[in-house]
Amino acid sequence: MSVPPSQPPLSPGEARSFGSGRYVVQRRLGAGNFATVYLAHDERLDVPVALKLLSDRWSWDAEVRGRFVQEARLLRSINDPRVVQIRDIAETDDGRPYLVMDFATEGTLEQRMFELVQRQARPDASQLRVAARALADALAVLHDRRIVHRDIKPSNLLITREPGAPGAPAVGAPGDVLRPGERLMLADLGLAKDLAMNSGVTVGAGTAGYMSPEQMVPGGRIDERTDIYATSALLAQIATGEAPDPARRVSGGALEHGRPLGPLPPALSPVLLRGLDVNPDRRPQTIQQWAAEVDSALAPALVPPPPARPSSPPPPPPSTPTAAPPPMYGPGPVSGPVSGPVSGPVSGPVSGPGWHPVVPPAAARRPSPRLIAAVAAAAVVLVVALVVAFSGGGGTADQPFTVDLTGPTEVKVGESARWDVAAPSTAVSGTWSLTGPVQIGEGRDQWSPGSWFEGTWNVEATATLTITVRDAQGNTASDSVTFVVVP
Repeated sequence: MSVPPSQPPLSPGEARSFGSGRYVVQRRLGAGNFATVYLAHDERLDVPVALKLLSDRWSWDAEVRGRFVQEARLLRSINDPRVVQIRDIAETDDGRPYLVMDFATEGTLEQRMFELVQRQARPDASQLRVAARALADALAVLHDRRIVHRDIKPSNLLITREPGAPGAPAVGAPGDVLRPGERLMLADLGLAKDLAMNSGVTVGAGTAGYMSPEQMVPGGRIDERTDIYATSALLAQIATGEAPDPARRVSGGALEHGRPLGPLPPALSPVLLRGLDVNPDRRPQTIQQWAAEVDSALAPALVPPPPARPSSPPPPPPSTPTAAPPPMYGPGPVSGPVSGPVSGPVSGPVSGPGWHPVVPPAAARRPSPRLIAAVAAAAVVLVVALVVAFSGGGGTADQPFTVDLTGPTEVKVGESARWDVAAPSTAVSGTWSLTGPVQIGEGRDQWSPGSWFEGTWNVEATATLTITVRDAQGNTASDSVTFVVVP
């Protein structure tokens, strides 16, 4: 990974303030081909802000200027803490547009990853899970609105402290990608594509190494799976410290060209290779599905506890009985007189039909170990058969195959809402459906274990959300929640 370039002092030609002195420039944060980003202070609100100024070279290019304004509108339409927020859009005195955005107190993900490389610290499985969930949650905000970012890379992801977190930077474990009290934010939507508009930027888009193959083909189909490719490349980079290889090509889970992925947790490697497949149909189809597969691959293995050992071994059985066993009674010939029913030990001569004492041999009194094992095995088979018969393969007689959908029944226009699923461990897949004057976007109707449904509605409506899950035997279960979208 290259060292993030240090920013030189402001040059004599650079502005020291914007907005008639409201935004006072403190230093330059970064500069690219299209724009320069400054750290400024909002004198009116008394808060630090990031100011993004379109470069003079591109300010008069109609297409680039249009993309710059489109980014502002997209950011302004998304009211979510996982996407950087726009505070203002304006122009300089000479007509160059600029955006005023939230300032990320902890810099970019690129800077954090460089810190890890400098300290020779690699994230462990639990730290990678935290990073993957944050990436997926941020992208889901865009994808639920049918927006594709198209330029996911470390420098376009910002890290900031949560409101209420201590003022000093958080100190975490050496391999932490996100430290306690920090939040990941998506930034730079200049190349984003709104799929609902069925139109977008006509120039090439993306960054080598993170660009999906379809982004390199004129007229290639761009959808949410394009971002899943880039996110897979990014997570592999976070895990290994190695920048993605632009020449890498993966097909059907096998590397066909380029440098292989670096050392990864064994279960994570096949998941990321799927995400990097040249064929979008072979990748995870939603960012929620990608997150669920990554989370499962990085989950700690469940190791059963060792069997309890007795404090002292039991004494061995005696080889010969030390005392005569109590008599057993059974029918047989007797001699001597007897009257009435006979109970208890019999002593003395008896006659006629009745009972006489029988003392069995030692082998008959104690069953053999082989017989005990056979009886126990038969009992286990019988219990399993009864459970399967009563459950139909999807549950037990006491726990039928059911699903529970929980979430809000009232949603405000423009605000995100989430519904969670509690399904049996035997559930393998499922589908979502919505009834009412709202629709699920293409590819969002699939459920996988561990995922949820999240969305934002911009119209007042009443709708019913239904989840249907199934297990490997074909058993299904459903649950619904009816909610109202209010102003």
